[in-house]
Amino acid sequence: MDLVRAAIFFLLIAGVSPAQVQSAADVQAGIFTTVFAQGSLAVINFSQVTSTPVLSATVSLLPANSSTPIAAQVTSVSTFTITFVVPASVPTGAAQLIYKPGNQATQWTQVTIVPANLSLFRSGPTGPLIAQNINPDGTPAQNGLASPAQPGQPVVLWGTGLGSTPQSAVQITLGGVAQAVLYAGAAPGQPGLNQLNFRIAAGTPDGCYVPLTLTYGTQSVSSFLSKTSDGLPCHHPFQLSVAALKLLDSGAQLQTAEMALTTGIQAPSSDRASRQESAQFLPLLLSASAIANYFVGTAANPAQPCSILSSGVAGLFLEGGFDSSALGVMTLQSATSALTLPWIPPQPVDAPLNDLPPPAIFAGNWTWNTTRGANLAASSFAFVLPPPVQIMGGSPLALNHSQNQTIAWNGSGFDSAAVLQLSLSAQYPGSPVLTCSVPAQTGTVTLPSNLLARFNAGFAGALSVSVLETGSAIPHSQFAQLDGSPLLMIVVWSSTDARPVDFQ
Repeated sequence: MDLVRAAIFFLLIAGVSPAQVQSAADVQAGIFTTVFAQGSLAVINFSQVTSTPVLSATVSLLPANSSTPIAAQVTSVSTFTITFVVPASVPTGAAQLIYKPGNQATQWTQVTIVPANLSLFRSGPTGPLIAQNINPDGTPAQNGLASPAQPGQPVVLWGTGLGSTPQSAVQITLGGVAQAVLYAGAAPGQPGLNQLNFRIAAGTPDGCYVPLTLTYGTQSVSSFLSKTSDGLPCHHPFQLSVAALKLLDSGAQLQTAEMALTTGIQAPSSDRASRQESAQFLPLLLSASAIANYFVGTAANPAQPCSILSSGVAGLFLEGGFDSSALGVMTLQSATSALTLPWIPPQPVDAPLNDLPPPAIFAGNWTWNTTRGANLAASSFAFVLPPPVQIMGGSPLALNHSQNQTIAWNGSGFDSAAVLQLSLSAQYPGSPVLTCSVPAQTGTVTLPSNLLARFNAGFAGALSVSVLETGSAIPHSQFAQLDGSPLLMIVVWSSTDARPVDFQ
């Protein structure tokens, strides 16, 4: 368990006032929240106000409409942090978190308490999980891209917030295959932490990002693990070398160049619409978690594609970059166009929606060219772009909030992996956000009347659809630069169409 606890404190952000309060698992993932599950491990980040080292601390929670604070067990204290266990006896709802770091003044902040809600320890919002493969001799090894789990091997996960869920109510699937749960409960000697052990089942698929779902009672949490059947490192979708996989597993970053291509339609009305496009080159340093974000996301669910979004923030944090001047002048080349990076067209001119000029970043074959660079040919990177997405119909769109409504777009030309994300919102306080996720090639999605009923007739709103290339569809290649260092080249393509909405 020392591995997990050390990782918790490695990623803490200090010097913030007022305090930032997080689930311990969310600290590891870099997610900030003030929502805590009963019985879970939590962290307070605070700004040191004296030069005296903080050697002790007290924490309590005062539920709303109560005058009796409930003491919390403090498990560790460092210069800028307090780790404690949220008491299971604290009722759900709003509460004041009251804490006193050593001999400093008592401080407080507002938090929300929810029922037991499991969070797994991981790096980044989606993973990789902090997991250990147990070798035949009983020694643990970090699960990673270069050291995947093997068939029949026990794997250990950690989390917080499992609550009193019995082991019999915990189920784990990996790649859709049920796994044998060996243990699920409190981590021995670690207050507030949970340990979950399972054995890799026969028939579990191989991969660097095999989907993992852990169900406990009526709730579930998802992430992924690396698993192979031959004892070798996983075959990465970006064809990364074993050396690169080990580099990412060690916590280091990979030098990456991202070409971001965007094309979109803005249509305030059917008579006034414009096409907005850009192409730019972004030198990045990507961690294992950041690279995983290219392959791990919300998949389309044809059975229940739409839902009301309540809350949540997702993001990809990119750290730094590198000097790309050694690559010289870079251009994107098609049979009829050449775009020098970065490329931003002249200010778009309004035109009728049904008579917009064709996109400059269009479907078809493209190549990336550079004027210099070791081992880089004149046309060194070829890729194919899908068509820009366009909603069928005029602007504004009229939606009847009491009936099922169908949104259609040009679905042909997208592959089976492309997912379209739809977002519908209204312009009034407290408006919900309806979101849908469907395969882009289907060309239609039906917005259910029971969800549309949440929007008031007579109000205006906005609807947007977007298609991103994800997973194996992302064009990529690797090159050696002037200094011999490897460079991973990725093309990220996105297309959007946004229209105003009249709710009827």
